[in-house]
Amino acid sequence: AAGAAPDAVCLMAKAGRQRESRHPAFSHVRPEGEVTIDYGDKSNEELLFTYGFTMESNPHDTLMLFHPLPPQDQWTDGTAARVHILATHQLALQHFLTKESLAARPSDKANGAFPAEMLRALEV
Repeated sequence: AAGAAPDAVCLMAKAGRQRESRHPAFSHVRPEGEVTIDYGDKSNEELLFTYGFTMESNPHDTLMLFHPLPPQDQWTDGTAARVHILATHQLALQHFLTKESLAARPSDKANGAFPAEMLRALEV
């Protein structure tokens, strides 16, 4: 259309090859302007495995604790009972710990630094 802003041009290089692609959504970017991406509130683990980098001072960094279960056909009666207890009390098998909870003194960890749901799940 007459008077329409030209598409933004993105040059991409991979393995010695370069290609150009046009992106109308970036037409508001000035020539030589910077385009940034907001990755959202993600932990360093998620950033590393999804995008290949981490942030030294990431305010959203957490440590995921996962309590894996064997395949259901390998469950003992004890495993089935534990899974039933977890489900009955709506306790998850995956928990996220913040830097603050990991940095807490041992005496604080028993007094609320760790999520109560996680401690209950670990007891099962």
